[in-house]
Amino acid sequence: MPSAPDANPLPLTDDSRQGLPPLVSICCATYNHEPFIAEAIEGFLMQRTSFPVEILIHDDASTDCTAAIVRSYEARHPGLIRTIYQSENQYSKNVHIAHLNYTRARGSYIALCEGDDAWTDPLKLEKQIALMRQHPECQLSFHCAPRIDYTRNRLRKMVGVYGDANRVITTEEVIVKKHGAIPTASCVAKIEAIRRFTEFACARPYLTLGDIYLQIISSLNGGALYINDPMSIYRTRTEGSWTWRAENDGAFLAKHARAVARSFVELDALTEHRFSKAFRQATRKRVNGVIRSRNVDADEKARLYGELRGVLRATDRLAYMLRSLVAARRPSGTKASGR
Repeated sequence: MPSAPDANPLPLTDDSRQGLPPLVSICCATYNHEPFIAEAIEGFLMQRTSFPVEILIHDDASTDCTAAIVRSYEARHPGLIRTIYQSENQYSKNVHIAHLNYTRARGSYIALCEGDDAWTDPLKLEKQIALMRQHPECQLSFHCAPRIDYTRNRLRKMVGVYGDANRVITTEEVIVKKHGAIPTASCVAKIEAIRRFTEFACARPYLTLGDIYLQIISSLNGGALYINDPMSIYRTRTEGSWTWRAENDGAFLAKHARAVARSFVELDALTEHRFSKAFRQATRKRVNGVIRSRNVDADEKARLYGELRGVLRATDRLAYMLRSLVAARRPSGTKASGR
């Protein structure tokens, strides 16, 4: 299933398309991404496409120099880059900040990239849109990407590898993340899928993350297009990021598992139970991840286990009880082996 980019795509900065309605809206949410935001924007600007594109950047009242860097690019590309600069942090008010870009997007497709990630291939958009046009039933495309872990000496590992060739993956694979996380900066979705996701998420302020729901909802009609070509980088556990918080705040990680469990029950009903097995499997993975984590205290684990033990298998419950028994017998002040 090869993609066929245009033979002579133009740079995004080419003035000949200025004023034309964009086919693609690049949506970038950023907060305190001073070390990374310039690389993200440069990844947008280096794109070469056969269609008009707009760049939407939302800065959520950064306290470092992120906004100043964004302003400098906006000044150089005023017709291409459209911005929002918040004076008060909206995320802390439980506002779904990504939606502030989505609601003003004019494109038929939304390309995602947060301010601490980056695109590395100048034909990324051209390839993805060409492939999505070949498969109009699919409302989401994505690709693999190297993950850079900032708590492990910037260790690189390829993630989101769903095959050794381009293919359509099923909604079930998206739900259970059969081959791991789908990198956000790799995703391009149709605007109608984004609108359905926005409606779902805004009605559920308890959600702790948006990406997984966007991916699931966008895949419901015809699966998702996987491109076996790493065209972006995914930074994880950068200071202040969602992954950093999940690593360092056990209560937040447990809260996320509860939110996933609740929302997947609701999504299962909304999809008329077509994917019940996948939703249950994905919930079980989330709960097991928390009760096995060394970053979550025993009391929090016990509460979560008590609330959601029904989604676990008998072997999962037995393993939890054995771990709890071992921990209770361990002398006070000692920790489990790292092995």
